[in-house]
Amino acid sequence: MVPFNIFNLLTPIGLAHWIQQDGSFHKISKGVTICTDSFTKKEVELICFVLTEKFNLSGTIQRAPNKSLDRFRIYISAKSVSTLT
Repeated sequence: MVPFNIFNLLTPIGLAHWIQQDGSFHKISKGVTICTDSFTKKEVELICFVLTEKFNLSGTIQRAPNKSLDRFRIYISAKSVSTLT
């Protein structure tokens, strides 16, 4: 469950740990995916909002491959990856 106040709780270090544990870098597109399969779409939308507003990251919500239709992941575009470093 994603806490409602995730905006206040998620720090740059927390985001870095999250990406290290549940993220993957795409060699071809140069983007990053954060696996959020266990969250609802509404929760993933909230996380994506926080990434945009708090960290200035350009993210989109994508359906998780080979999963049921109610599983979603966040893709951070290549143009935002430099913001992560």
